[in-house]
Amino acid sequence: MNGHNRGRGAFYSLLIIVFFSPILTHLWFGLEFAVVASSSMEPAISAGDLEVTALASVIDLKIGDVILLNESNSSNIYSHRVTNVKHQLTGVLIQTRGDANTSQDATIAAIPIESKVPRTVYVIPKVGYVISFLSSESGRLIVGLLLATSSGILIFQKISQDKIEKEKTNEFQVS
Repeated sequence: MNGHNRGRGAFYSLLIIVFFSPILTHLWFGLEFAVVASSSMEPAISAGDLEVTALASVIDLKIGDVILLNESNSSNIYSHRVTNVKHQLTGVLIQTRGDANTSQDATIAAIPIESKVPRTVYVIPKVGYVISFLSSESGRLIVGLLLATSSGILIFQKISQDKIEKEKTNEFQVS
């Protein structure tokens, strides 16, 4: 295998890893990803960071954990730190607050006892900006153009290489 084929193989392997790693990470380890949209958790977690979360049983939550919650009457999610946990027979009452906020969240989350919630296990600084861009229409267009261009270049190189090898073979046969 020559250097071009190894380079091409490495390029496509990298694309496959980048594309499938979030899926495999979720399937194998139960981890999910969330892009942070606000600065309510600064300085610990900033806008543009990527939160890696794992589902945790609501009964295992403790003060200090950072969890993702659904905003009431919205499909938006937010992450805040658990400041109070009250266990009841049917569920758990969770009080949260953003680190940068001066007061507790107005809503106390009443979560059924059998539920699991996304708990932040790791934060990757600023990677969320890249993910957000790549998820946008412009980002998908740019990635598509890059893939199409690189595929076109690789095809052109292969055709040129085959043509050169064919000419060399014809030269040897004529001699």
